[in-house]
Amino acid sequence: MPSKLIIAAIGFIATAILGIFLLFPQYKNLQSLEAQIALKEAELEYQSEYLASVKKAKETLDNYSSQLEKINTALPDAVSYPAILENIQMQAAKSGLVIGDVKPLPAGISPSNSQIRKYSVQVVLSGNYPDLKKFISNIENSARIFNINKISFDYSKEGKALEFSLIIEASSY
Repeated sequence: MPSKLIIAAIGFIATAILGIFLLFPQYKNLQSLEAQIALKEAELEYQSEYLASVKKAKETLDNYSSQLEKINTALPDAVSYPAILENIQMQAAKSGLVIGDVKPLPAGISPSNSQIRKYSVQVVLSGNYPDLKKFISNIENSARIFNINKISFDYSKEGKALEFSLIIEASSY
């Protein structure tokens, strides 16, 4: 009988040792996986909240789409010389001026911000001084943002309208 008791005690101790060495690492692994799951759930909740805030911001921006379209018109991502010239031609026609000569100047980059590209055009307009004032006012009030960098007058031709040479600059962002 003592041998059965010893065998039972050895079996119990062996089972306890195997349980400690085999099950304990699995228990630690289980705890680690549970911690990872909790971390992923918190991350998922944060992502869900972030997505909800982005959707809310999109809805807010959709409410201002007409105002944003005006800004996109005034500050386009890319500018082409034909689009600039079309706008200048339209403003000149509204003002009663006639475009004589047009010369695109090389595009440049703003010294203060390398993302801003500058496009300049030299335009010769014919007409009278009040029409030039009206043209400048139209350019200032147009949806597209233009800078008039230089204006020169030529009134040496007798019997003809004044000629105005302007350097007009447009920017893209």
